[in-house]
Amino acid sequence: MHNDWFYYNSEEQEAPRSVGLRHLAILGLLLVLIFSLLLPLSQRGRHRMLSLEYRSLQQSHRTLTEEKQLLEAHISALMTPEALIDEAWRENIQLVPITEQHVYSVASRSGL
Repeated sequence: MHNDWFYYNSEEQEAPRSVGLRHLAILGLLLVLIFSLLLPLSQRGRHRMLSLEYRSLQQSHRTLTEEKQLLEAHISALMTPEALIDEAWRENIQLVPITEQHVYSVASRSGL
């Protein structure tokens, strides 16, 4: 009987502690449940954002490719003999054909 008060107080002190741990465990489980429910939603939103950005980049790439092709076509059109003659006429430049009298042969000493 001498130790009854000790055991009685010991059980009384453990009960609130175990209730606190139980509440903490339930709170932890609820947080894990909420996180597991919100994770797929955030992944879906991230996937949607990345797919929209990818489509935008594809469209930008297509536009730049078309602009590049137009510039290359414009440059090649300017390099045609007709365009060169037209530009030379505007700048008052005379284009003289090269004859074989004006061509000088350059020989190398390597034996070729």
